[in-house]
Amino acid sequence: MLHLQCHFGQDTLSWARLGATVTGIDFSEKAISIAKELAEELNLDATFICSNVYDLKENLQGDF
Repeated sequence: MLHLQCHFGQDTLSWARLGATVTGIDFSEKAISIAKELAEELNLDATFICSNVYDLKENLQGDF
């Protein structure tokens, strides 16, 4: 699942908790940093990438 404009990842992490394979994208480096910290603290498998939606081709790997 690809979550655009995920901010600090609260919804993204909720979906990961339910078993989804998730990647969150946001343009805020601070928000992505917090999202990564939360994922680690909660021991959830989630990927977070700092990028704006217009640059996803250069910053994102895989199919969604």
